[in-house]
Amino acid sequence: MVNAKWRVLPAAGDSFELELAAVTPQRLTPSGHTGGVVNEQFTLVLLGPADRLLPQRIYSFETASLGQFELFIVPVGRDASGIRYEAAFNRPLGAR
Repeated sequence: MVNAKWRVLPAAGDSFELELAAVTPQRLTPSGHTGGVVNEQFTLVLLGPADRLLPQRIYSFETASLGQFELFIVPVGRDASGIRYEAAFNRPLGAR
């Protein structure tokens, strides 16, 4: 859900919130392999505080609806509202 708060745990005993700022629309693309496999592609954009830059890597996250999970994020920009991070997803859906 856009605007939801996600707690990131960058190190033991350290945590702060990122906000889910955007979810790009789902794209379906052929995988390029035989058999008609289709890939689903989308990205999540998270917004964090301007004073806490997280380098690209896998981080532990926690949300009320999803529980605890790991996610690879990449910083993609900074503006007056904070630092933006992106997580990209590409998964096979099977033959269509």
